[in-house]
Amino acid sequence: MAFYKFDSLELLNDSKEEWRIRVRAQTLWKGINRQTGEIRGYNVIFCDDYGSKIHAFIAVNLVPKFEPILKEGEIYIVEMFNVKTYNGDETNRPIRNEKHIYFLNEMEMQKDVIPGLQIPAFSFDFYDLEECDCLKDDNHFLTDMIGVIEDVHPRANYNKDGEDKSHVALTITNGRTTINVTLFNQFGDSFLQQYENMKERPVIIIIACGKVSEWKNVIYITNFPATRIYLNVDHTVVSGMRLRYAKSEFYIMDMDEEDDCIEVPTMKVNELIKLNESFVL
Repeated sequence: MAFYKFDSLELLNDSKEEWRIRVRAQTLWKGINRQTGEIRGYNVIFCDDYGSKIHAFIAVNLVPKFEPILKEGEIYIVEMFNVKTYNGDETNRPIRNEKHIYFLNEMEMQKDVIPGLQIPAFSFDFYDLEECDCLKDDNHFLTDMIGVIEDVHPRANYNKDGEDKSHVALTITNGRTTINVTLFNQFGDSFLQQYENMKERPVIIIIACGKVSEWKNVIYITNFPATRIYLNVDHTVVSGMRLRYAKSEFYIMDMDEEDDCIEVPTMKVNELIKLNESFVL
């Protein structure tokens, strides 16, 4: 069997266009202009057999060429494309990679039928729930989170600006921190359907490309077009979370002895002045 060489996503740069990669299309979504509702193009998150990821963009004029063959979860061989560096001003980027792929008219993409190394079904860049307090002020990136679902509230329906809308609220925890999650409209409906079909408990959720925000002094995670929800998915981090949850100390905070409060004596100013280097607290 011939040896097929492919470029690693980690090594892509803007020095040429003659790249050749073998990747899985982990996530695919449309880019929509919020003001006009027009499609700006397609976005793809590609991952390779090393677990590296890169964001790719297909301009609207090239969508008819690639849309018929693009499908989430499929593996493709992709050749001839531009590699560009983000300018730093972009917001809500789906992954923390400084580079992204820009499709060219000359670009070739075909479904992979060559036996080769398996590409993981999913690649995540997890952040702890404790980090949400810092992430809420960073609008440059979306974030991957994992937790155990604690409470799921019924679907809330309401009317906003003359349109019927809805959301589903839930809470997730990692045993140390609990975070609110709000999933809107059809995305929330899809989550509820998946959740109700889950037989294994607890249900462990992975939120890929979620948006961390703050509203009325409460931190929460919500969905964007790039967001995907995975419930009880076959992944090592899910297995690890389930094992931790089964232990009695899952909800117990780890406390170091050094964190114990030290009783500080009360002293007057004239007493402090008389202290020398032999006094150690």
